[in-house]
Amino acid sequence: MAYLLPRRAAASNLPAFRALQCAAMRGLAARHYTTAQVEAFLAHATPTEELVRHGEVWIIASGIEVVASAAWHPLGAMDTLGRAAAADRSCAVIRAVYIHPHWARRGLAARLMAHVEVRAQASGATVASLHAMRGAEGFYRALGYADGEETAFDLDGVAFPGRAMSKRLARVIQAGAAW
Repeated sequence: MAYLLPRRAAASNLPAFRALQCAAMRGLAARHYTTAQVEAFLAHATPTEELVRHGEVWIIASGIEVVASAAWHPLGAMDTLGRAAAADRSCAVIRAVYIHPHWARRGLAARLMAHVEVRAQASGATVASLHAMRGAEGFYRALGYADGEETAFDLDGVAFPGRAMSKRLARVIQAGAAW
């Protein structure tokens, strides 16, 4: 596999980002959620210009196809599926971690997570938090995230369960890219 580098997404990448999200949810998350839950999630959690504008969205592409993504923003910078919080730059909210099913288990998600964690640290974050989907908890635990409470988003009457997880970010020796 050629070494693929992350690049920061722009609003023009939103259609490819959305295609990745749909492929990941229908191909990987569907193993842990019902069809109704997956479709409700896709209807409510669409990649938006707001995420690109108020956070950092990082993608990895193979040719013109976006095959992996991860994003972060400071807590309170924007709503997360309707959950707003007070602004707190010391806490980074990790979002939109998607891998195309054909690119799964190649280390892309771990590389992107390391990248967004370093970027968040460089902006002053000392803690990262996320909502882990079913089936991804083990991945996040392997990256040092601790289990929090069971959570569920209400997506117009469809419960979308997951787990809150967080991690204290190690001190950045040198700000910059993770690789």
